[in-house]
Amino acid sequence: MAAAPMDPAVLAAHFPDLTGITYVTGGGQKLVYRAVHPTYGAVALKIFSDLADPERVSREIEAVRSIACPNVPEIFAAGFLAGAPKPAFWIIEAWLDGVNLRARMAGGPLSDKLVFRIATDVLYVLSEAELKRIVHRDVKPENVFVASNDGKCWLLDFGIARHLELSTLTRAGAGQGPLSPGYAPPEQIQNYTDKIDCRADLFALGVTLYETLMGVNPFVQGAKDQAEVLRRVMQSDLPRPTRDIDSNGIFSDLVMVMSRSRRSLRPRTAAKAYTWLKGITP
Repeated sequence: MAAAPMDPAVLAAHFPDLTGITYVTGGGQKLVYRAVHPTYGAVALKIFSDLADPERVSREIEAVRSIACPNVPEIFAAGFLAGAPKPAFWIIEAWLDGVNLRARMAGGPLSDKLVFRIATDVLYVLSEAELKRIVHRDVKPENVFVASNDGKCWLLDFGIARHLELSTLTRAGAGQGPLSPGYAPPEQIQNYTDKIDCRADLFALGVTLYETLMGVNPFVQGAKDQAEVLRRVMQSDLPRPTRDIDSNGIFSDLVMVMSRSRRSLRPRTAAKAYTWLKGITP
């Protein structure tokens, strides 16, 4: 159940530098408000509920600041909201004008140009994250944001990001770890923490790009429940897209290789996938 929105007047007392605080959306353990900052202009104020894991929130902030990529919204400030009705973490980050990819796809088929832009921008983020030894672990249409003016894309929500240099917060062998069914690869479903690296993100992006091409995710479409979705991911690969955005079908080749069920058949690094993409002329 989503947390109840906080009174903007209460928030205004805690954030005197912010004006025009307006509730935008909420889901799970996070509430999002829009506000104006005297230095940064329009910003997003995100409030995490008292149920949120403090260590995961801390690592989300660390991941974003470590990557410092123009396709990841910049975090300007973060802290702990003491004295509120319920103590909570908060962050203030850059406000983005646009919609997430799920909403954008609901408006109809995407142009070849936009599909290629999504692949380029997200693979760039994954390449930068790879240098910092960070795995996003939740690439999906809901976490890709598309600008309303020029189509620039951002990768959002590093809330379950895995820092490969730090101990995992998900106990190996504890059953299924945090994931989004239909986008998480087999090694993430099985919670093989020692096998989760950039190739997990490449799988999820491959599935997402397939969906931008074809309008459906075959792992999810028609499945009767989550268990069936997970079985499909474990047991089969995606069919080849019947739509190509380049004359030689190289983009579809890349999507197919990235989304292979067998981890060893995917590109070994995000940098290699990004180099492959840059050699394509849409």
